[in-house]
Amino acid sequence: MSGTPFVPLLLALLAGEVPTTDRPTVALTTLDAQYGVARELAVLLTDRLAQVLRDSHGFSRVISTAELEATLGVERLATVTQCDSEGCLAEMLGALGADFALRGSLGRVGESYLFNARIVDVKKGLAAGSISERLPATREDVLLDAMGPAVAKLLTAAGIAHDASALHTATTSTTTSATAPGATPPPEGTPTPATERARDGPPAPAPTPSSEVDDGPAFPWIALGAALAAAIPATVILGVALSTAGYWVVGYAAGYLTRSNLVADLSGGSTAAAFALVALATCAVLTVAAVGAFTRAL
Repeated sequence: MSGTPFVPLLLALLAGEVPTTDRPTVALTTLDAQYGVARELAVLLTDRLAQVLRDSHGFSRVISTAELEATLGVERLATVTQCDSEGCLAEMLGALGADFALRGSLGRVGESYLFNARIVDVKKGLAAGSISERLPATREDVLLDAMGPAVAKLLTAAGIAHDASALHTATTSTTTSATAPGATPPPEGTPTPATERARDGPPAPAPTPSSEVDDGPAFPWIALGAALAAAIPATVILGVALSTAGYWVVGYAAGYLTRSNLVADLSGGSTAAAFALVALATCAVLTVAAVGAFTRAL
C-alpha cells in the first residue's frame, strides 16, 4: 500500500522528531575566545556545542571544526573563522553542502560570561537567528549546562525544528547522573547542590589564624630589640652628662652676665632639667620599641 510510509512519519512527528531526510546540515566553527577567555576553553565549549547540536535532532549532520579543517585545510579554515559577514560564510561553506553555519564567541566581563551566537542560512547568505546570553562566571562548568538552553533559543529564533526536551535533558544530565539506580529523580526546577553552589558563588576562603602569620625570621627582630635595649643606658649616661654640663656652663654664663647667683642657679637648673626630660623621653621610646621587637620575634 502506497500510504503505509505515512504512518511512521506521523508517529515521528507526534514524538517531536523531525524526519532525517528533512533535516538540514550545519557547519560549526570554533568559538572566538574574546576578552578574559582562554582559547583552550573556547575549543572545549565548541566540542560541547557540537554535541548539543546533535542532541537537538534538528540537523541530519553536524560538520565539526575538525571535519572543516580536514576538508578545507588549516589556511582556508582560518579564513572562514575570520569571516565577519554572512555572505563570506555562505561563500566559504556553500561548497561543503552545509545548509547552515553557526558562528559564536565567548568573552568575560567582570563576574559574567557573554555568549554570542548566530546561525547563517548558507543558501541565502543571511542570518537566520542570533542570541546573546549573559551567564554567571562563578564556575566555568556553568557554561556546559548553559549550552542546551542557548542552542534551543538559537534554533527557535532561526525557525529550525528541533527537540527542545532533548536539549534540556542533556543539560541536566550532569546533575541527575548521581541519582542512585531505582531512585526517583527530583522534580524539574528543584535546586541541586550544583545549582546552589553556582548561585551562591565560590566558598569564602577560610580565615588564617593569627598564630599562623609568618613575620619572617626571628633573628633580625631579636638583634633589633637588643640594640634598642643597649641604647637605653647609653641615653641615660648621655642625659646625665648633658644635664650636668648644661647646668654649669649655662649657669656660669648667666651669673657672669648678670652678676647674680640666683639667675645663675635658675638658668643652669632649667637647662639641666630640659636635658633630663629629653633623655627620659628618649629612653621611653627606646623601651617601647625594644619590647615590640622582642614580642615580634616571639
